[in-house]
Amino acid sequence: PGASAHRENLPLILILAGRREAARRHLLQLDTSRGPVETAWGYLGEKEIVLERLERMVQKRMTNYLMWLRTGPAWDPVRDDPRFQDVLERVGLTG
Repeated sequence: PGASAHRENLPLILILAGRREAARRHLLQLDTSRGPVETAWGYLGEKEIVLERLERMVQKRMTNYLMWLRTGPAWDPVRDDPRFQDVLERVGLTG
């Protein structure tokens, strides 16, 4: 379990180190929908990927990550997208 968490955080570390392409390659190897992975895709500006994976998170009811939708900076690139607003409404985070 610990190694898995480190692999999921590596893309964020690579982005912060200015190694965006290495982060992208690493993300493509990960098959997971977890907060660090979605955050990395958001920081890379990949709106469609973020929204697609967000839908999977909602379907899986991953509330430990969904609770950060209103405040997490990783969601800023998609915050104004109507699909993101729809997700907020569906999970009860509007108003």
